[in-house]
Amino acid sequence: APHPPQHPPSSHPSHAAPLEPRATHTHTHPPARRPTGLPSPPGPQKRGDRRDAPVAGRRRQPTRARPRELARGKEVSPCPMWLLAAFAALLSSRLTLSSCLGAGRANLTLYHVNPGNYTGIADMDLGDEPGDAFFTARNLGLPMLCRDEGSNTTEGRAMCSNPEVVSRDLVVSRIVLEASTDFGPYGYCDICTNGTYPGTQHLLHPMNCTNGEYVCLCKIPRGFEPCEEERVGHRDVAATHPFPPSGSHPYFFWQANLAEKMGGFWFTPFRKGENVTWRLVETQGVANATCQKELMLGAITQKDPSCFGQCPQPRNISSDCYIRCVYRVLLGDKAATAKSIDEGLPGKEITQLWSDAYAKCLFS
Repeated sequence: APHPPQHPPSSHPSHAAPLEPRATHTHTHPPARRPTGLPSPPGPQKRGDRRDAPVAGRRRQPTRARPRELARGKEVSPCPMWLLAAFAALLSSRLTLSSCLGAGRANLTLYHVNPGNYTGIADMDLGDEPGDAFFTARNLGLPMLCRDEGSNTTEGRAMCSNPEVVSRDLVVSRIVLEASTDFGPYGYCDICTNGTYPGTQHLLHPMNCTNGEYVCLCKIPRGFEPCEEERVGHRDVAATHPFPPSGSHPYFFWQANLAEKMGGFWFTPFRKGENVTWRLVETQGVANATCQKELMLGAITQKDPSCFGQCPQPRNISSDCYIRCVYRVLLGDKAATAKSIDEGLPGKEITQLWSDAYAKCLFS
């Protein structure tokens, strides 16, 4: 606000306006100066002006955050507020934030792929935009892996029969999750099939579960066990998809190159932590996963039509020839056998292909 005038009009004698000089005077005196060291008279106050000095003996009470603000994740962390506001960007830079954020909370926009007859997000794995785009992009090569050695690897056995991959009615939901940023271990969550936890069917002692329910396994030093966590699970995509040994199936090289290029994060809101460490704020949209996949493949095909045109079945998206052309566009020729992140499309462009297809396949 502008500063108050030094001599405002007043009815008090000491603040009276100076008299006009007489016409008979041959000269005028300059206005008297206020002696130094005296306080300026108070300016006019408007209603509600709080510039007055505090009353003696009363201590000013600190401003407290309202409960509604606390519920929304405001003013509950020792970190600067700008850091929380930029939380998603900081995650994508792969910084370790747990020591700074402590029990802070943040709203995360995440995606989840599941059969259309399931609702909610408890005990399901979700990803941010690049994380879920990675999940879709790597799965484009699964038909080739499952034909070649699907029953010979732990990942192959789990992925080739995963309802979140092979179901015909898959949907992709975009949600806003409010979560504590004190993250815990990631949960490997899938739909129980044949009465056992996915991935444990071939163990000597498979873990039992109820058919059709989402169940989660957490890593422990001696293997896996059912998760008993309240904290939201967290997984860095690039850091947990390392490059395989030389001679491994091309799928695993494609997967590692995609993870390195695209980055992203996966999250697990465990049922035990619902309304404790996390809550579902809203569901912003649901898209048809088959539509999204087809549009994404169409955009990839247009980037190198000659490669796809040389395939015996140019439109057979599960053939080896078609799949190799897909990853040639995304990653380049060398990516099938080695680390090669400088060829093909940039990671952000791959994610954008996924995002554009998602927007066009939303249910009305």
